Amino acid sequence: MSARMWAILLIAASATAARVASAEMRLDADSELRRAEQFRQQEELRRQKSKTRIQVDPSQDLRFIERGTRAPLHIPGARYRVAVFTFEDPDQTGLGNALAGLVGRETLLKSNVHSIGVLRYEGSLAPSPAQPLSYFDKVELLVDAQDVTLAVWGMVRRSGDAITIDTYAQLPRRVVEESFGWSLRLPAAMGGKKLSAHLRPARILVQTHRMSLEDARSLSTMATSLDALRDAPRDDAATVTTLPVGSVYWVSRDEGEWIEISTGTHTGWVRSAGYCVGGCAPLLDAGRFAADLLQFIQSRRIPEVPATLASDAAAVRAQLSAMEQLDTTRPGQFAVGVLEPIARWLDSGSASTATPPGGAAFANIRAIANVATSVQASMRRSDEPIRRRYNDVRLDRSRVREIAFELAQSSVSDPRNTDVLGNLAVLFRYAGEEQRADLAARLAKSVE
Repeated sequence: MSARMWAILLIAASATAARVASAEMRLDADSELRRAEQFRQQEELRRQKSKTRIQVDPSQDLRFIERGTRAPLHIPGARYRVAVFTFEDPDQTGLGNALAGLVGRETLLKSNVHSIGVLRYEGSLAPSPAQPLSYFDKVELLVDAQDVTLAVWGMVRRSGDAITIDTYAQLPRRVVEESFGWSLRLPAAMGGKKLSAHLRPARILVQTHRMSLEDARSLSTMATSLDALRDAPRDDAATVTTLPVGSVYWVSRDEGEWIEISTGTHTGWVRSAGYCVGGCAPLLDAGRFAADLLQFIQSRRIPEVPATLASDAAAVRAQLSAMEQLDTTRPGQFAVGVLEPIARWLDSGSASTATPPGGAAFANIRAIANVATSVQASMRRSDEPIRRRYNDVRLDRSRVREIAFELAQSSVSDPRNTDVLGNLAVLFRYAGEEQRADLAARLAKSVE
């Protein structure tokens, strides 16, 4: 396959999604499975009609973008659309495609979400005379143009007698707004304005992994062998075919550590686990974290963060955990102890001159939590509906001013955080600090 040829790999109607505990689901499982099956049927019909391999031309998509027109949307029927990019390889280790395949495959097999389509981009995104944009700029443009839910990409470098691999997960702004944002509406007696928080960072350094040259040399061969479809769930079973590049396939069922995949013309088995051990194994943790981000969108399950992952991943988990505990969709009913993980992150960040992961996001969550818990503590006890009692609360202005000043001091680590600026405008306005409120509102507008 040439470096300029990119492909789509699709998985739809994942049977492994049935293993998600029903208590975690906020979606109608039957409805989701019907939608997944419809997606599978549509893609199979499209494949049969075309009789050709589906390909994605990055140069063509970028030319659409340069002209200000929208590129054709690939796999539009999938509910979750993931873009996996060849890892940038400036030292020419030859591992870019293998790493993308390995981490992307783990993301697919462990996501447990319904109706997932994956754009598997192969080939270098390095700057060229025809398209001088950087790797990161091209990723950003294609992610936005293809309206994906999540992007997985990275960089591999040779450092002495070892290989260093950085793996990133990126959530587009639309997805952050829809699935990784929270808000608290102030009581009507306080003006009813909204305080907002969104996940930071949206471009997450999931992992920095260092592996020996010996492990790195075996990685490419191993990644290639994973595409073999076998006629039975055994390592010694005969190979039926290889996963079709640029075609549609979906998970039919699972059996232990094996997954049965159908391609429309062939059915075969691939390993879902146990194929990457030793120095390679930590790379799977990066893929699982990316899969957990998709699972959070579907079921609000907080991602796991093993010790092999970077501080960005831990910061993401802490933010998601705190905001889900606040559960601001139910006025006046907030979890006790929600501030504890936030306080730990703020304390650890204050001891360093570097900007902590998440920037001012933790200070922003703490401000919202302080307002929420203060309102909850001020609600009168009675048999009246909780919403009415909530809306009657009017916090002391000096208390709100104190929260606002504390947030303003913490905002220096992320002065372009629009959530922080917008919340400062609301809090200062209620506290009677009109000049400061106007300044925060102007800054928020200029950043947007």
